[in-house]
Amino acid sequence: MNEALDSMLITDDSNLNGLNLIGLTSCPMKKIFRENLENTLQKYKQATDKILKCYTPTGCHSKEHIEELLKSSNFDDLPDVFTALGYRNTFKSSILDNFAYRGYFKSPQDKNINKDFDGLGLIDPEGIYSIYSVSSEVMLIDKNKLGKLPVPKTWADLLDPIYKGKIIIGGCDGDIHEDQLLYYYKDFGDEGVKALAENSKNTWHPAQMAKSAAVSSRDGAAIYIIPWFFANACPDKPNLKIVCPEDGAMISPSFILTKKSKLDEVSVLTDSLLGTEFGTKCADNLYPSLNPNVNNNIPEGFKFKWLGWDFIRSINMEETMNNIVDEFIDTFNRTGGDAVLEKK
Repeated sequence: MNEALDSMLITDDSNLNGLNLIGLTSCPMKKIFRENLENTLQKYKQATDKILKCYTPTGCHSKEHIEELLKSSNFDDLPDVFTALGYRNTFKSSILDNFAYRGYFKSPQDKNINKDFDGLGLIDPEGIYSIYSVSSEVMLIDKNKLGKLPVPKTWADLLDPIYKGKIIIGGCDGDIHEDQLLYYYKDFGDEGVKALAENSKNTWHPAQMAKSAAVSSRDGAAIYIIPWFFANACPDKPNLKIVCPEDGAMISPSFILTKKSKLDEVSVLTDSLLGTEFGTKCADNLYPSLNPNVNNNIPEGFKFKWLGWDFIRSINMEETMNNIVDEFIDTFNRTGGDAVLEKK
């Protein structure tokens, strides 16, 4: 990477108050996100001789000081643009109650989005949040380990006791990827979360799932709930099958929150995130873009499943996530998975 471009991003994370942008994204999108942001900042400086202050962590996880910043009751502490993948960081009660529901944020996103998401209702009806792309969860099936059991066709199928000990879900360093549990909670309630826990063998990082499935390792599973990016990274082998369930791949959107008072000042950043060039790079990385001009190259029969704004706004996101994760862990530990999960 060109040093001039590297220098455009803030590297000192000791004080992140009042920046123009803080961007959180997933490991597979980290390089693309940073390069796009760096190029955007470089072009903006060349055109205006102005510098926008932007920060994105180099690692794959949100840092504690960002978590604390998002709890601030001082609106000026928050970045002008905040973007994150998934639901927990985006729908914090502190942001919603103090600012979002009081009109402090406004989405610059056009209502005309990519046809691949027709009918899902992804555009925020309250005009607060934007979405630039999505991560989608599918099933990766190891037919050797599945044996004579039927290939599951829907997410509900995974709750059938015939799949006990056959499933590995997403997790990392003792954490569970909560977004997948939210879908089970929405559709099947607490009992659905517990049933999934009873059938689960372990919680793994998606990279570990892909590596294990590629060699059909002994510690692996018959069924992995895994992001499409990682499932597609597996070699094309006769025993491996990617299944997009009939009710759709569960999506974790990449959300954007933009301060209403700063819309014009930071439009170069939001235009870039929502634009065709970056959207195409997202799509090429199997993170389909909402930009209507992007060809997401979605396979035939592949569709998406989304929680919906009504559901999201009907719950306390942090409280609900904490509760369902605890329910999953309690059930998992009691019914004998391959590991002992600890509550945070």
